[in-house]
Amino acid sequence: MKNNLKQIRESFGKLQEDVAADLGIALSTYRSWEQGSRSLNGDKLSMLADYYRVSTDTILGTKYGQLNNSECSDIVDDDEINKLLRTVKLLNDEGMAKLLVSSGKYEKKEMQDHPFSSRAAIA
Repeated sequence: MKNNLKQIRESFGKLQEDVAADLGIALSTYRSWEQGSRSLNGDKLSMLADYYRVSTDTILGTKYGQLNNSECSDIVDDDEINKLLRTVKLLNDEGMAKLLVSSGKYEKKEMQDHPFSSRAAIA
């Protein structure tokens, strides 16, 4: 798990300090999760999955949280994925909120408490 958390965090361009502050937890707590010296309970695991917008299986590194390259190659290539990720990173809060609603993961009423909706008007 420790390697997955670090890899996920770095893929978002975040520092450990950023994540700890965003989640309202002590930096030492986040570091211990990433280093694997402290276990995650279900609530904390879910909190991290929601924060990073990944499955808990992805954080834990189970076979269900990973697709190998041959499974992905028929779906989309790496260049397309990278282009999409760069585009998503450029979204402002309103754009991110609208994307989350349109993805079907959240309904408008649920977005009222989501971090991306704090400054965004959900239309």
